[in-house]
Amino acid sequence: MDSSDALMPTPVVSGYVTERRLGSGASSSVYVLRRQGDGTLLALKLLDPLDPGSVADEARLGVEHEFLLANYGLVDTDRGQGLLLKYCPGGSAARLLAVRGPLGTGEAVTVCAPIAAALAYLHSEGVVHGDVSPGNILFTAEGMPQLADLGLRAVLGRGAPSGGTPGFMAPETGGGQPGLLHPARDVYGLGAVLWYLLTGRTAGATRQRPPLSTLMPGIPEELVELIESCLQEDPALRPTAEDVAQRIFTGTTARPIELEDVVGPEDSGLMATVVSGEREARRLRWPTARPRPRRVRRGRTPRTPWVPGVALGVLALLIVAGAGLWLSSGPRMDAAAPMASVPAPSTAARLGPRATASPSLRPSTLPSPVPSTAPRRSADNAEAPARALVRLAALRDEALASGSAVELDRVHASGSPALAHDRRTVEALKARGVRFVDLETVLSDVRTAESPGGGVMMLTARSVQASYRVEDGRGQVLATSDGRGDRVRFELRLSEQGWKIWSVTAAD
Repeated sequence: MDSSDALMPTPVVSGYVTERRLGSGASSSVYVLRRQGDGTLLALKLLDPLDPGSVADEARLGVEHEFLLANYGLVDTDRGQGLLLKYCPGGSAARLLAVRGPLGTGEAVTVCAPIAAALAYLHSEGVVHGDVSPGNILFTAEGMPQLADLGLRAVLGRGAPSGGTPGFMAPETGGGQPGLLHPARDVYGLGAVLWYLLTGRTAGATRQRPPLSTLMPGIPEELVELIESCLQEDPALRPTAEDVAQRIFTGTTARPIELEDVVGPEDSGLMATVVSGEREARRLRWPTARPRPRRVRRGRTPRTPWVPGVALGVLALLIVAGAGLWLSSGPRMDAAAPMASVPAPSTAARLGPRATASPSLRPSTLPSPVPSTAPRRSADNAEAPARALVRLAALRDEALASGSAVELDRVHASGSPALAHDRRTVEALKARGVRFVDLETVLSDVRTAESPGGGVMMLTARSVQASYRVEDGRGQVLATSDGRGDRVRFELRLSEQGWKIWSVTAAD
């Protein structure tokens, strides 16, 4: 589609309100839709009228992975059929570079490790992506990378994709034996993305490419070797995507992706920061599905399956934690009510690790907001909300540190989004066999904003989180994260046991 598409009226979709146009590519246009009833945001990819089968095929491809952009099927519009997709308000890696410039090695690894895992999955399913490039790497509200746009993908037996993004296409693109997959082209694209993220420029042809170590003095030798192997002109010399996923952490400490300056004003409210907790854990997590059985090629010794719960699972904790603990909007974390002010405590309080919203679900399964219940305890006789928040934070730290889902019931209101999240967090920590060390957030300037009544109280606080590390059961440091600070707000609700936390969101 060309620029004339920008002049066309926005599409009309039954049950949705079209918010705005995101942009368009060579063969499609994308819009933001808001679902009527619960306000869930989705992306709509309109089919190319000259090639309507391309996106329709994408909808029916049937591949699902935690780091592949989820699609929810086709929908009818007044401009033909469109594909409903998960909306990623964090923008793309291309925009990240345009706004911030080149990344450090830790952030670059954080971006590309999930993409390597997604490619390994696609290749095991007999699918090649065909256009691995910064514009096709998106970030969810939680800061999680997603590989998008399978429009150029090829399926075994149907030939190889011949297009792509200039600067990220393998030298052999367009050639090759028909009917055969060429996963090495995706690996080249991944190596080119890594090069671009680190240098701010495309890799270029081998003869014209300066050594990466001269452009980035001090870059880990292992990472240089990995990138250069991905960019080999001979496809046979490139590693597999699975190899990249396994080796990408060697010699490099993963760092969280800083997206604050990248998100536009229209999406800033979707990228919310949530806090809480001190020693152990939790601002996790990306939803992690059970790994599918991996096909092993003949002539190769089977390796231990690369599981997102180890290296990449740890990276997931870092991304969600360090990227500002972005939260998605919608019914998963109820929006806080308007707030008012009361005196703050004179001393700073420690608050536990940051929390994330629950995993994004398909539109057909999005839960309804949990209705509030009338409190049975008089607010006049209850503990002061600000003091209760400090106490609840300490209890939450203990519950997360001990991995006790039962103890979380003492912290969070029954049926609350915060309780659901922390229960998933405890499960994820146990499943991955990891813990946070020195994860500490200092809570200061605690203020009660507005008191809506009915046993509901809104608090705001300045939260400064110190740097922390992720360790396994043997005490081995798997990753580290720098500290950061945010202002957040809490919704407390009164129960028979006193004040409890209902939700945590970004302060306005």
